[in-house]
Amino acid sequence: MKIEITCRDDKNLKIKIEVYALVFTPESRQFSMPYCEGDDWYRSMDCPVTAIPEMLQVQWDRLWVVYKHGDDARAFSEWLVEAEQKAQHGYKTMRG
Repeated sequence: MKIEITCRDDKNLKIKIEVYALVFTPESRQFSMPYCEGDDWYRSMDCPVTAIPEMLQVQWDRLWVVYKHGDDARAFSEWLVEAEQKAQHGYKTMRG
């Protein structure tokens, strides 16, 4: 999934990241990423960023996320990179 992250207070901020999978739960307004660890294939990492995006737009394998503040957009993108690395490590070392 290709993700583009922007914000309202910095029109020049545009972060592009690609991840294998990302989940957004509307009820809790929480992002999470599935991953596996060893033979436990059903784990999920919750995003620690508490700011709620102002807009989400999905089109096929693309997601646009707009935050109000640049700090929140950057924090979300940093989490995405770290979570993707952990997920990829889990997929490469999984058992079962």
